[in-house]
Amino acid sequence: MPRPGFALTAMNLPVSWLQLLARCRSQTGAHRTTTMGGTGLMRIRYAAAVVAAATVSFAIAFGAPADAATPPCRHSAPSLATSCVAPFTQEFGPSFALDVLRAHARVGQPIILFRASTHDAAEDFSYSLQGTVEDFYRRGLMSPAMMLHYSGFPAFELEYTPYGRGTDLCAGVARTARTSTPVSLQPCGASARTVWVLDFFDVKDLPVVSGFPGPPLGYVPVINGSDTNFSHPYVATYPAAGAAPQDLPRPQVVTANLTEFSDGTVFDNQMWGIPQAGASPGPPAT
Repeated sequence: MPRPGFALTAMNLPVSWLQLLARCRSQTGAHRTTTMGGTGLMRIRYAAAVVAAATVSFAIAFGAPADAATPPCRHSAPSLATSCVAPFTQEFGPSFALDVLRAHARVGQPIILFRASTHDAAEDFSYSLQGTVEDFYRRGLMSPAMMLHYSGFPAFELEYTPYGRGTDLCAGVARTARTSTPVSLQPCGASARTVWVLDFFDVKDLPVVSGFPGPPLGYVPVINGSDTNFSHPYVATYPAAGAAPQDLPRPQVVTANLTEFSDGTVFDNQMWGIPQAGASPGPPAT
């Protein structure tokens, strides 16, 4: 169960996360009238310069210097103000990164974990900070359940950007998140189903990420923006029951209720490391 009395304060969040929240609020405040397709969904990433601003915010959060916030993507890709880095789970570490199956940029394409590589464009994703949970709630895009514990937490999209080129396809779900809902590529900006929320409320602490150059602050669950369950939110989850990235067919990332051990530790297949901009993938998988 969530910890009682938890609140966002300087006592329980690192300074860099507080900086991210401040940037998040200031950026969304500057773009409150922006809409996309009549849904009211904030679109901070509607120009390359604004992509850079959002990426800087994430770089601040994960300890990267500002001048390392907008590197070109891998594979000698064209210079683009974006951060092409893929999340990974605590279960398998940075040796296996988030990946688009067969690199196909199309709606419904499964999201999997695959061996981390500096030469695999299927692992190129760009973060786009979209505001806070409260911003989405006020526009009728997130449920009151999300407001109960997560109102001030940052919400972001994760766009598939092979070789640094935008596809307008983001990691998300095709319908409201429930148990075993597949995570796949979905149109960015159409609904909160492609939005993810960093869940600081339900983690006992931020477990250290080891074996990764320029690591994030720690592993954290990410809640899908369509969630309606305030006590056991639906988070990005790598399938359990012995599933491994090497399996065929490739196991697909899904959403599932946040699950904890009796001591409050979240299951490692639901804890995600989000690397800082410009960081390299982890060591080769064995």
